Amino acid sequence: MKFFVMAGEVSGDQHAASLVRAIQKQAPSSQFDFCGGVALEREIQKLSLIPLDRLSIMGIFKVIQHWKTVRNNFREVKQHLQSNAFDALILVDYPGFNLRIAQWAKKRGMKVFFYISPTVWAWKESRIKIIQSSVDQLYCILPFEQSFYRERGVEVSYFGNPTASEWRTAEISERLNQIALFPGSRKQEIQSLAPAYRMLMDRFPSEKFILSCAPGIEEKWLLEQFNHTECSISHHSKSLLKESKAAVLCSGTVSLEAGLANCPQVLVYRLDRLSWFLAKLLVKLKYISLVNLVLGKMEVEELVGPYWGVDELSESLNRTLEKKSGIATREKLLAAFGDLEPEPQIAADILKRINT
Repeated sequence: MKFFVMAGEVSGDQHAASLVRAIQKQAPSSQFDFCGGVALEREIQKLSLIPLDRLSIMGIFKVIQHWKTVRNNFREVKQHLQSNAFDALILVDYPGFNLRIAQWAKKRGMKVFFYISPTVWAWKESRIKIIQSSVDQLYCILPFEQSFYRERGVEVSYFGNPTASEWRTAEISERLNQIALFPGSRKQEIQSLAPAYRMLMDRFPSEKFILSCAPGIEEKWLLEQFNHTECSISHHSKSLLKESKAAVLCSGTVSLEAGLANCPQVLVYRLDRLSWFLAKLLVKLKYISLVNLVLGKMEVEELVGPYWGVDELSESLNRTLEKKSGIATREKLLAAFGDLEPEPQIAADILKRINT
C-alpha cells in the first residue's frame, strides 16, 4: 500500500510520524510520500516534497501576503498526487490547506483520512460540509469532539489523545529553580512574542530563564530575535517542562504538555488589532488553552490579543509562581482523555478501511 501524508506544522509533523510508525509496524510493506518536517523525514527516510518552512504559513493575512507560495504548494501537491498511484491520503491537522486538498482528492476517487480534527466547534462551522463530503473517516483527539461531529453526520472516531498517551507513563522530575519560555514553533509567532519575553526577563533579574528552541528553528536565528540576550537554550521541550517551576508559553500543544507535566503555566498569544476584532466576532470559545478547554474551566491563566503587555505578563507569572497554579492538573487531564493509545488503533482502522 502506498500513502501520501500531509502535515503542515511542527506538532502535526510529530503526530504524523507516530501514525506512520504504527502503520509500518502493522503493514511493513507500506510506502509513503509526504509533506512535513524533520519527524516525518526521520521516520520515512526521505525528504519532504515541500520544506516545512514553506508550508507553515498561518493566519489569513499571512496567507494573503504569501499567496504565491501557498498557490505553488497546492500545485506541487496536486501534481504529485496525480503522477502517483496512492491508496490513500492521510491529512494531519493543518485544516486551511488540508481540507482543500481533501476536496480535490475526493473528487478524483481517493480515500481520504483526516487525523486531528479541525476545530469547527470553535469557528468556521461551515467546514463541516466539506468534511462530510470529502473525508472518509475523521479521527478526533479531544473527548468532546466525537459527539459534536456525530450529531452533524460526520464519520468520526475517538481513540484517545496522542499527547496524553505519551505523557501517561512519564516520570515527573524534581523541579529546578528555572522558568521555561516557549515562544512558539513558527517564525511569525516567535517574532511577535520575543519583545515581551525579553522585557519579562528584565523584570525578573534573579530568575533563571530557559528558552525552548522548537524543531526546525535555528538556534542562531532564535538568539537574534532575543538580541542575543544571555539565556540558556533547550532543544528538549519535554525535559524542560518536567524540570521547570513554571512556564510561559505560546498557545498550542505545549500548553497541554505543560498540564500533563504538572508545570504551572501562563499561556500567551499575540494578535494584531484587526485579527483580534475578527476573532471576537467569529470564534465561539471561552478559552484557547487546551487545558482549560478540556477541563471546562480557567485552570491556567491566558493572555490573548493585542492589548496585553509585559505588565500583565509579569502579574500573571507572579500569581502563577505564588499559587503554583496548575500543579494538580495532570491527573484531571489523564482522567478526561481516558487510558487509550491512539496511533496503533487509528493505523489499524485505516488499514481495515482500505482493505474492505
